[in-house]
Amino acid sequence: MGDPSDAVKARAEAMFRTVAAGETVSAGMSEYLAKQRAELDKTSRLRALRLAKEQPKK
Repeated sequence: MGDPSDAVKARAEAMFRTVAAGETVSAGMSEYLAKQRAELDKTSRLRALRLAKEQPKK
């Protein structure tokens, strides 16, 4: 008739692991993108400072 309770429990746990893994991946990706954005912002700021310093004074 229906699934035995062990099979239902195993299926529910497998679904939970899949969802939890997806959340972990998206959280990790968000952290990676935030670090990448911070590095790009820092690089842009430093480049602007360097170019301003190298610019000939009139």
